[in-house]
Amino acid sequence: MSFGGFVRADTSTKVKIGPFVDVSDGFTPQTDIDISASNEAELIKHDSSVVVDISGSGWAAITSCRGYYSLSLTAGNTDTEGIIDIVVQDDSDCLPVEKSFQVVNAPVFDSLFKAATTDYLPVDLIQMGGVSQSGTDLKDLADTGYNPTDHKIQADVIAFHGSTFTESSAGNIAANFETFYDNGDSATSASVISEIAQILTDTAEIGAAGAGLTNINLPNQTMDITGNITGNLSGSVGSVSGAVGSVTGHTVQTGDSYSRIGATGSGLTSLAQASVCTETRLAELDSANLPADIAAVAAYIDTEIAAIKAVTDDMKMKDTTISGDITADTKFALTSGLTANDDPNNAVCSIYDTTGSVWSGPRRITDYVHASKLVTIDENTPFPLAVGDKVIIWNVSYTTTAAAASISQSDINSIADAVFDEAQADHLTAGTTGAKLNAADRTER
Repeated sequence: MSFGGFVRADTSTKVKIGPFVDVSDGFTPQTDIDISASNEAELIKHDSSVVVDISGSGWAAITSCRGYYSLSLTAGNTDTEGIIDIVVQDDSDCLPVEKSFQVVNAPVFDSLFKAATTDYLPVDLIQMGGVSQSGTDLKDLADTGYNPTDHKIQADVIAFHGSTFTESSAGNIAANFETFYDNGDSATSASVISEIAQILTDTAEIGAAGAGLTNINLPNQTMDITGNITGNLSGSVGSVSGAVGSVTGHTVQTGDSYSRIGATGSGLTSLAQASVCTETRLAELDSANLPADIAAVAAYIDTEIAAIKAVTDDMKMKDTTISGDITADTKFALTSGLTANDDPNNAVCSIYDTTGSVWSGPRRITDYVHASKLVTIDENTPFPLAVGDKVIIWNVSYTTTAAAASISQSDINSIADAVFDEAQADHLTAGTTGAKLNAADRTER
């Protein structure tokens, strides 16, 4: 007897029964077994000799797996933990089929088969570190040693590394430890030690009485400096407030740009405002105007996009998906069909591959069956069709054949004359040939 798996106690469920094979050859799958007409259809519960009739239970063939069936068990069938045995046999049709299942209580089943983090197996703790614990001990720890509000274990610390604490006033040690443990962890402690080491290094560089401050490299610092700078200052200076006594060591600026500005900046008064930078145009960039202009442009774009979408929607005869019945990537059923047979025949359709995220080229619909919503196209797609692929049928004929224009004989003659009647001296008979002929032998040259 084969094992079919675990079943949740006191719960209705469906189990798979099989394989059912032909009684004569022992291997041909039987797909027409009727449990209600079988010679035996019974269930035996754990540690019981009583047979439960299940011939009236729900029963359905699994069409995708020949010879296997789905059997519905009630909560009454699964009300006893342990092994249950199911037997189905029809002497004239199939060999006997037996299947066993393990019925387990709900907490065990849920802890094994429910989604992760949604259910857990209840346990009773009887030991910690190999030492037996009484329910009273654990309850006392939970009730008095643990604070469920801040999730901390409460204890009175009276010594640290063997040294007893002594405080000058009551509460000092407790307050300081609370601050440390609320804000500190191993990473924070390591960081504090590193910062202290860096402070000691910097303090050594300063030296006694600030002796080390005579030569300081301050790259990219932001600070206010008061007093005199007697050394060299390189880089840029944000701003200087107050009077500058004198600057020594600078180079007087010369050249065309300097002369245009003038010694006292007098040349700056003659600079003309560019015609493209008028007050009116600058006003357009004002905070009150620029957002309004941007909003107007955005609204215009939204309107145009909506208009384009409306046009493309009008071009669609049907926008739907593939529901199944796929044959050779040229025939498939629509989720939402059209109103009549051959309604979309000769229309253009486009198919979108949801797996590869790519559209097919245009395909012509050659046949449509309204009852089954079955569509046939003229050639297969470059990708395998699948349920859920998008299908758009357009209000556009795949081919449009214009009526041939009628050409009269006189029109034909006029065309011939225009092509061949060339007034060339070496055309021996004007108006009768378009090729130059050799005068001696009348051969084409």
